[in-house]
Amino acid sequence: MKSRASRPGVTLVEMLVVLAIILMLAGVLVMVFKRLDVQAKEKVLSNTFTILDSALAEFQDANGTFPDPSREKISLGNTDKERGLRNEFMCRKLLDEPQSRVIMDTLDGRTLMRAKPPVPTLAYDPWSIPLDYVYSPGDNFPLVRSAGPDKTFGTLDDIKNR
Repeated sequence: MKSRASRPGVTLVEMLVVLAIILMLAGVLVMVFKRLDVQAKEKVLSNTFTILDSALAEFQDANGTFPDPSREKISLGNTDKERGLRNEFMCRKLLDEPQSRVIMDTLDGRTLMRAKPPVPTLAYDPWSIPLDYVYSPGDNFPLVRSAGPDKTFGTLDDIKNR
């Protein structure tokens, strides 16, 4: 009987094992980069909330109260339209007050979308969803919130300024 001489080369099984390892590493890297992206967006949102909180405090110092949507008969409901109206109301009030406008001008152009009337001025989160502004007389401070990474309000990943 003749014995087989081993020839140099790579078998199909060895190539498949190497390919599987590369795919697993790529999958881990994709998950890490996605998490880093979410963390970066959360940091941007935190900075946005800090700026908005400062602008709201300046508005309150100048006017004795926070912008109150109920005075303008804007509902505190949870539809997209109602949230958009409250957001526009907050932005317009803060931009109309000189002290808070100086602070609002520091917001990134992607965060605060300004347009000529009748197109509204809205504040957006890093996921391109308009922020929600909620204030009722008697509250210590207004609530500003983002829908978070899932882009849906009322879920566990909502991010708030307080």
